[in-house]
Amino acid sequence: MRRRILDNVYPPGHRALESALADELGISRTPVREALIRLANEGLVEVVPRHGMRVLPVSPADMSEIYTVLTALESAAAGLVAARPTGAELQPRWTPRATWHAR
Repeated sequence: MRRRILDNVYPPGHRALESALADELGISRTPVREALIRLANEGLVEVVPRHGMRVLPVSPADMSEIYTVLTALESAAAGLVAARPTGAELQPRWTPRATWHAR
């Protein structure tokens, strides 16, 4: 939901019921409710009991900061993935004695 808000899929003023969000995302209402609480704490949405949520406007300064953090996180994640050994690098460099053939 955060990504949809930041990508303006859910623009400022967008309203949605918890059940509609759950159906749209293909998940149960519990994780939607928990995500809405987090997003409300971050100032991205307003949760209105029995009326769902409303996306709040995000200032240009906040949007810039958010994308700076997301870019840094994505770059760090890409670096970690690139540093992982490949399948060939995970192969043993020695052969156990049990597989040696006697001459």
